[in-house]
Amino acid sequence: MSIGPIARGDRRLLPVAVFLVVGAVYLVTVSDVSSTDCVGASLAAWHLVSTGSPALNGFDLEAALGFAVTPGDIMGIQYNAAGDLVVHRSPGVVAAAVPAYLLAGTGSGPADFSSTPAALFAAVLTALTVTLAFSYAQRRLGTRTGLLAAGALAFTTPLWSVAADAMWTHTLTTLGIVGMVWASDRRIWWAVGLFGAIGLWGRVHVVLVVALLGLGLAWSRRSPRIALTIGVVSATGLGLASLWTHWWYQSWIPTGGYRTSVYADIVATRGVTDSLLSHLGMWFSPYSGIFVWTPAMALLLPAIVRGWRTAPDHARWVAVGGLAYSTVQAQMTGFTGGDAFFGYRLGLEVMVSLGPLCLHALAHLSPLQTRLLPALVAAQLFVFSLGAGIDGFMNSTGNPWTDNAFALAANQVPALWAALVLAMVAGTLLRRSKFMRADPRTGATEPRVDAPTTA
Repeated sequence: MSIGPIARGDRRLLPVAVFLVVGAVYLVTVSDVSSTDCVGASLAAWHLVSTGSPALNGFDLEAALGFAVTPGDIMGIQYNAAGDLVVHRSPGVVAAAVPAYLLAGTGSGPADFSSTPAALFAAVLTALTVTLAFSYAQRRLGTRTGLLAAGALAFTTPLWSVAADAMWTHTLTTLGIVGMVWASDRRIWWAVGLFGAIGLWGRVHVVLVVALLGLGLAWSRRSPRIALTIGVVSATGLGLASLWTHWWYQSWIPTGGYRTSVYADIVATRGVTDSLLSHLGMWFSPYSGIFVWTPAMALLLPAIVRGWRTAPDHARWVAVGGLAYSTVQAQMTGFTGGDAFFGYRLGLEVMVSLGPLCLHALAHLSPLQTRLLPALVAAQLFVFSLGAGIDGFMNSTGNPWTDNAFALAANQVPALWAALVLAMVAGTLLRRSKFMRADPRTGATEPRVDAPTTA
């Protein structure tokens, strides 16, 4: 039986198909309830489209939100340096939501405000992130591996339950980092800078990833032009962010509504124990630890180490940048767990930064890792299908060292534990399927892993 044109490796149609399928799932699973951070950013975009001004002076916030709001209390609604009431959020989350309200409209008054259009647009942007990741994986490791990798990123990580669920800063940062990897692989250096600018509009300290990737590639390839091109384009984006914050907050600091003095005070006053707990919490907290919610990444660590020297230079440098980002993030904010999301969110940037190394680690798996990986990925798929697909299946508040959203739900419904085990068994059995064993584009019976290159 012949294989259809997409299965033969039609590179023009496959990314479109990935975008449409992932986007459709993301759109139908957007949550009705979101973090006040996301609602505040969406309100700012809605109001900007409605009035052309960021100032909320005289605006009926209670009619828009359904509850009374005290400036400085929640949602980042407070006064700027000029005395205007504005939403204090990163430039990117407001700017990225503007197209959503231009398309959906704003209605006739405050009561017509809804954060749903912004959330739906976040789903579309995150589907684009997955599509870029697929394009990269397909180019490097073949169609079969590309599809599996895209599916794993899209549906077995908090990319689904956080970045695609509402207009978080992580919607922009993950798009920026994955885009930088995609462009680096194709040597489109201005595009690396452009995606870097998108990322730092979400969170300004993504500049660490941009800088380390650009400087690292320039050093490993002995080409200062690379760093110069990336630097000029991303610095232009940083300058535009400064213009935005000056217009919005009367401040040239490109951190948006976040006051740098707050984070400086945290770093200056915290003790060694608090700092250590913050860094450990990023990775191991039951509530929002990276290795707890995505254990497949922990399983891949030995293979990442074995394949480090032969991995492409862009994969190594973006990983270094992501680790630097996560270190600074943990040191700045402390660790309290967070609320109104499922899985983790502050670890999303380092998760996607390590993604290319995870892909190239597949060529260095031990037999035991090869057997365990499908089971862990299947477990993640089951857990995130519940967390992203069912509204309210999350622990909105909890102790970061004792609570876990899935465990709390499964303790109430023990059948969920049994279902989790069945999912892992199914993943192990699926490993033996024809799709898992053979590349549909090449017919190879072993994973197609291209020879490592710095290109």
